[in-house]
Amino acid sequence: MPLFTNRVSKIPAGIATIAGIALTTYVLYLGHFKLAVYNGVWAGLYGIAIEIVVLLILTFLFKPMANISLDDYLDD
Repeated sequence: MPLFTNRVSKIPAGIATIAGIALTTYVLYLGHFKLAVYNGVWAGLYGIAIEIVVLLILTFLFKPMANISLDDYLDD
């Protein structure tokens, strides 16, 4: 499975990133910023999980990037 896709646009990626950062910060706040582990799970995993979920949902709501392929980024 390639890591490059033209299906995701900038807006869903940005919103998902902000959601991940916000949730991670909130989970760290719940732990009083002392530990990076909350309920036995690393706080960053909560952020990554919400980021993936938000990105998948928003990807289908926004128009994909057009006319971009992996060949545009690779040198011959």
